[in-house]
Amino acid sequence: MIRCTCCGEDMNYNDETTRITEYACRQCHNVEIVRKKSGRSAA
Repeated sequence: MIRCTCCGEDMNYNDETTRITEYACRQCHNVEIVRKKSGRSAA
């Protein structure tokens, strides 16, 4: 689990998109977006 850089709380994450993982803090609502190294292809 990743910690919020603003308040130090655990962050929830959304990994359902193909190219990014979005982390959101429940306490201060800070959002961090991390690009994945390789997205899944929908061929």
